[in-house]
Amino acid sequence: MTDDEDALRAVQARRANVLLGSAPFSAPIVSVTGRMARMTTISPSAFVDFKRWMASTADRDPLKVSRDRLQASIVEELANRFQPGG
Repeated sequence: MTDDEDALRAVQARRANVLLGSAPFSAPIVSVTGRMARMTTISPSAFVDFKRWMASTADRDPLKVSRDRLQASIVEELANRFQPGG
Protein backbone atom coordinates (compact mmCIF):
# COMPACT_ATOMS: atom_id res chain seq x y z
CA MET A 1 0.00 0.00 0.00
CA THR A 2 1.12 3.52 -0.68
CA ASP A 3 0.07 7.08 0.00
CA ASP A 4 1.08 8.06 -3.54
CA GLU A 5 -2.03 9.47 -5.23
CA ASP A 6 -0.66 8.51 -8.68
CA ALA A 7 -0.18 4.84 -7.77
CA LEU A 8 -2.26 2.23 -9.54
CA ARG A 9 -5.03 0.67 -7.49
CA ALA A 10 -6.94 -2.52 -8.07
CA VAL A 11 -10.67 -2.05 -8.59
CA GLN A 12 -13.03 -5.00 -8.73
CA ALA A 13 -15.04 -5.08 -11.94
CA ARG A 14 -18.80 -5.31 -11.81
CA ARG A 15 -19.90 -8.93 -12.12
CA ALA A 16 -16.33 -10.09 -11.38
CA ASN A 17 -17.91 -13.01 -9.56
CA VAL A 18 -18.81 -14.41 -13.00
CA LEU A 19 -15.11 -14.60 -13.83
CA LEU A 20 -14.06 -15.84 -10.41
CA GLY A 21 -16.71 -18.56 -10.45
CA SER A 22 -15.97 -19.80 -13.95
CA ALA A 23 -14.41 -23.16 -14.71
CA PRO A 24 -10.62 -23.07 -14.84
CA PHE A 25 -8.83 -23.34 -18.17
CA SER A 26 -5.31 -24.73 -18.36
CA ALA A 27 -2.94 -24.92 -21.30
CA PRO A 28 0.79 -25.23 -21.94
CA ILE A 29 2.49 -22.03 -23.06
CA VAL A 30 5.90 -21.37 -24.59
CA SER A 31 7.89 -18.18 -23.97
CA VAL A 32 9.89 -16.35 -26.61
CA THR A 33 12.99 -18.03 -25.14
CA GLY A 34 11.48 -21.48 -25.63
CA ARG A 35 10.78 -22.20 -21.97
CA MET A 36 7.51 -23.98 -21.27
CA ALA A 37 5.02 -23.50 -18.47
CA ARG A 38 1.39 -24.24 -17.72
CA MET A 39 -1.03 -21.32 -17.67
CA THR A 40 -4.21 -21.65 -15.62
CA THR A 41 -6.84 -18.97 -16.03
CA ILE A 42 -10.59 -18.53 -16.50
CA SER A 43 -12.42 -20.35 -19.25
CA PRO A 44 -12.31 -18.59 -22.62
CA SER A 45 -16.10 -18.71 -22.92
CA ALA A 46 -16.49 -16.93 -19.54
CA PHE A 47 -14.05 -14.25 -20.71
CA VAL A 48 -15.91 -13.79 -24.00
CA ASP A 49 -19.29 -13.55 -22.27
CA PHE A 50 -17.94 -11.07 -19.71
CA LYS A 51 -16.28 -8.84 -22.31
CA ARG A 52 -19.41 -8.78 -24.47
CA TRP A 53 -21.48 -7.89 -21.41
CA MET A 54 -19.01 -5.10 -20.53
CA ALA A 55 -19.26 -3.73 -24.07
CA SER A 56 -23.05 -3.65 -23.84
CA THR A 57 -23.28 -1.60 -20.65
CA ALA A 58 -24.67 1.89 -21.24
CA ASP A 59 -22.06 3.72 -19.16
CA ARG A 60 -19.00 2.05 -20.73
CA ASP A 61 -16.37 4.37 -22.23
CA PRO A 62 -16.69 4.12 -26.05
CA LEU A 63 -12.94 3.50 -26.42
CA LYS A 64 -13.20 0.57 -24.04
CA VAL A 65 -16.29 -0.81 -25.83
CA SER A 66 -14.37 -1.35 -29.07
CA ARG A 67 -11.48 -2.91 -27.14
CA ASP A 68 -13.85 -5.21 -25.22
CA ARG A 69 -15.51 -6.37 -28.45
CA LEU A 70 -12.17 -6.97 -30.14
CA GLN A 71 -10.80 -8.94 -27.19
CA ALA A 72 -13.96 -11.06 -27.07
CA SER A 73 -13.77 -11.79 -30.80
CA ILE A 74 -10.09 -12.72 -30.71
CA VAL A 75 -10.45 -15.06 -27.72
CA GLU A 76 -13.56 -16.66 -29.23
CA GLU A 77 -11.77 -17.25 -32.54
CA LEU A 78 -8.72 -18.74 -30.82
CA ALA A 79 -10.88 -20.98 -28.61
CA ASN A 80 -12.81 -22.24 -31.63
CA ARG A 81 -9.65 -22.82 -33.65
CA PHE A 82 -7.63 -24.59 -30.98
CA GLN A 83 -10.23 -26.42 -28.90
CA PRO A 84 -9.52 -30.15 -28.50
CA GLY A 85 -10.94 -32.08 -31.43
CA GLY A 86 -11.45 -28.83 -33.38
